[in-house]
Amino acid sequence: MKMNVFLVLVVAGLLVLTACGGKETTKKPTIKLITVFDGTTVDLCEPEVRAYLNAETEEDQVKAIREMENVSYQNQTVLFAWESDGSSEYTVYIADNQEFEDAYEFKTAKTELKKEAEILIPGTTYYWKVVGEQEGSMSRVDSLKTLDAPVRFITTDSIPNVRDIGGWKTVDGKKVKYGLVYRGGKTNNAGVNSCSLYDNHLFSMTLGVETEIDLRTQDSDDGGQSNSVFDDVFYYKTTLTQYSYIFPSFEQNEPMSRSYDKRSKYSIREIFRVLADEENYPVMFHCNAGADRTGTVAFLINGVLGVPYKDLTRDFELTSGRYRSAIVDGAFSEGGVMQDNADNYIAWDKMYQTMMTEYGTEDKTLASAIENYLVTVCKVKEEEIESLKNIMLE
Repeated sequence: MKMNVFLVLVVAGLLVLTACGGKETTKKPTIKLITVFDGTTVDLCEPEVRAYLNAETEEDQVKAIREMENVSYQNQTVLFAWESDGSSEYTVYIADNQEFEDAYEFKTAKTELKKEAEILIPGTTYYWKVVGEQEGSMSRVDSLKTLDAPVRFITTDSIPNVRDIGGWKTVDGKKVKYGLVYRGGKTNNAGVNSCSLYDNHLFSMTLGVETEIDLRTQDSDDGGQSNSVFDDVFYYKTTLTQYSYIFPSFEQNEPMSRSYDKRSKYSIREIFRVLADEENYPVMFHCNAGADRTGTVAFLINGVLGVPYKDLTRDFELTSGRYRSAIVDGAFSEGGVMQDNADNYIAWDKMYQTMMTEYGTEDKTLASAIENYLVTVCKVKEEEIESLKNIMLE
C-alpha cells in the first residue's frame, strides 16, 4: 500500500513539473544569434595600434608609429547580429555578469547592433542576449572576452581625440582604473556648441561624466566657452600651456622666444584639487586638439600614480601624430623636441628630462619627481595626491 501511494505521488509530481515548471526549463530560444562569440577574445585595438604597443626596440617603435599615421584607430566597433523572429523591436542586453545586473540596454528595429568600444573595457568578459517584443521572444546568452590593453579609445561624433586614461600599470604592479578620467579635444567650435546629441548622451549618461576641465584660455582660444556643453556637468576653466612652459626655469630665445607660464602652477593646483575629491568623478579634461596641453596633464596624473615613462610615452604617441622627439634617420633625436616653430611647440621628452633633472629625488623615480614638483612648485597638498592615488589605483 505504501509503495502504491509513493508511485502515485511520484507520477503526480512529474505531471506538475511538466505542466508548471517544464515550460521554463525546456523553453527554447526563439531568436537565433548570427554573431556567436562562444567566449572567444575580441581585440578592441586596431592591428597597427597593437603592433605599436608590442614594439620593444626604438627601431620597431618608429616603424610602428609610421604605420599608424593614416589609420583611424578610434572607431573600433563590435557587431552583434541575430535573425528576425517577427518582432518589430528588439532590446539588446550587454553586461559584465551572467545575471545581467546593471546591464546596458539598447533598443533597435534592426537585427544587428554595432557598438563602439565606449561601453567595453579591455580585459573583461561580457555577456549578451536579445529579447524581442513578442511574449517569449528571446535568444540564448552568448559571451565574449575583450583582449587586455592599456588604451581605451572612445568613439565620438563631434569631439576629437577622446580616450580613457586608465589601463596602464604602475611600477609597483597596480593598475590605473578605467572609467574615471577621460581626455580629449574641444567640445565647442568657433563659439558654437558643436557637441552632437549622441556625444551629449555619451558623456552625460553612458560615461557618466560629472566634471569638465577646460585647459584653454578664456576668450582667446576657447571659442568663448564658459560652461559645459554636457547636461548637468560641473565646468572648470584652468588655463595651461604645455610641456616646458610648466617649469619656472624655462626660458629660451632660439629658435622661438619662449618662457615659463606663471599661470601653470595655479591651474595645476586647481586640477589636482578637483581630482582629489571623489565626488567629482568621472572627469573629462581637454584643450583644443586633445594632445599637447591635455598630454601634459595626462603626464602629470599618470606619472604621479606611478606609470613608467616608457608607457606614458606610448600613451602620448597615440595622440594626433605627436612623437617624443624628432625622428632623424629612423631614430628619435636626443633633444627631446619634435616641433618648435610658430605653429606649435611639442617637447615631450624634454619635459621628462627637465622633470627628472630639476625635481628628481633620491629614489630616482619619475613618480617621486612629479610629486616633488607638484608639492614644491604648484603647492598641491600631499593629502590630495594620496587621495588621487586611492581613487585612481586598483
